[in-house]
Amino acid sequence: MHAHLQMCMQTFKQKSTVLFTNTTPLFGSQEMTYRYFELGKNADPEREDSVEFKNAFTVHPISEPNLMYRLHKRFSQIELEWTYLQIQQLQVCNN
Repeated sequence: MHAHLQMCMQTFKQKSTVLFTNTTPLFGSQEMTYRYFELGKNADPEREDSVEFKNAFTVHPISEPNLMYRLHKRFSQIELEWTYLQIQQLQVCNN
């Protein structure tokens, strides 16, 4: 059981790293792609749900300080949702 759990955890870590950092294993090394999202004029980050937005490392342009707060709040929500999903996957793997 312990060996199975370790293998499951290692697989989870590898998949999480690839998903979270958008890296692709390539001949023993990894390549990283820079992802950004261009926020439209009068866009509401709290309603933005596109894959491009969720996977972005940066968002621009930031026209006002309040927008930075709202972006931080939205990305925190996205990260929390992702964390809960990973916990669920671990629980499934553990059973």
